[in-house]
Amino acid sequence: MSAERPVRRQRDVLATILAHGPTSRSDVAKMLGLTQASAAKLVSELIEEGLIREGAAEPKGGRGRPRIPLHVIPDAWQIIALRIGPIQVTTTLVNLAGEVLESHREVHGGGQRALDVAFQGIERMQAAATARILGLGAIAGGWVEPATGVVRRFNDLSWWDVPLRDILREKVDVPVHVDSVVRAHANGDLVYGRAKGAPDFLHVFIGQLLQVAQVAESRVLVGPSGYGGDLSGWLVGDLDGTAHRAEGVLKDSVVLARAVQRGVIDPSGTYDDLTQIALEPGARGHAANRLLIERARLAGRLVADVAGFFSAQDVVVSSGVTATPQSIDALVNEFETRLVGLPRPRLHIDPDWRVPIGNSAAAMVVQRELLAPVPDEETSKDLES
Repeated sequence: MSAERPVRRQRDVLATILAHGPTSRSDVAKMLGLTQASAAKLVSELIEEGLIREGAAEPKGGRGRPRIPLHVIPDAWQIIALRIGPIQVTTTLVNLAGEVLESHREVHGGGQRALDVAFQGIERMQAAATARILGLGAIAGGWVEPATGVVRRFNDLSWWDVPLRDILREKVDVPVHVDSVVRAHANGDLVYGRAKGAPDFLHVFIGQLLQVAQVAESRVLVGPSGYGGDLSGWLVGDLDGTAHRAEGVLKDSVVLARAVQRGVIDPSGTYDDLTQIALEPGARGHAANRLLIERARLAGRLVADVAGFFSAQDVVVSSGVTATPQSIDALVNEFETRLVGLPRPRLHIDPDWRVPIGNSAAAMVVQRELLAPVPDEETSKDLES
């Protein structure tokens, strides 16, 4: 059976299984405050609609029925994800479970060329798709207005008031959703459970872009016309006590330039290349690793300061700053040191930094097409309690 779009409480059940992984009917009922009968009915409807399936029964200790886990059917839908960054365009084909099936990255050269590369990437993912396409999720740096899909300002590309959603709608015949990089990542945290169930948290993105998004009551907050969240101008204390603007010490391009100056990498090398060099044995690998660790320690200070400013209880950190295990350790250690004697938020970092980059734009489509609340007129169709 081909997958359908769920309604109301079905969406709550689907969201629970997506965020928490394989989940039993009884667990769904507990988490959503439903009766066992109501949960069972909703699960049966989602199975009939081709969105979830039962796994193999798991023996239960003692008496009682064995636990039967419920899984999202990964290829019930596939999603095309587009990320337009300051330097390169990444297009990805993602399934409903958030798994990356195909990915392509290409340096774009800025301006109109960024759109041309994006169109080519979208065509590549359309050709690779093996299931129905739920939609296209596009994320861009700078100031993005999600309600209109307009990129209001993206200085790195000299973009002003670019109607990205309308432009993309002319290229595809599926729903198109557009937002900023960091808000899409925060939404991905909700959909795929990276915030570990926390309803209120911050997402701090430290890569070529430096941004923060705030989530309250499981909703990503959006400023007026989508404005806000830029951390480029925040001051970061260097290891010798000197204060720097964050953009001057934390961007991928800054670390890459230092690597070129020190002879660690060729001028034509990319940040991805640098992260791979850091994993190599020998002097060059050690030098690359030191650069990434220095940057991660500064990032830990920034994250601690931002968390304190927002009084956050949970913080998710993503992108290039978490590219190696040593970088993650350095960031966490500096974060904890910065907050000694103070309330310390829980810190969440995906061990594979490419996962959030790959599926965050797709999560935006899943959220808005499958999980978003339905209009009031559909309430009567839903199962109460």
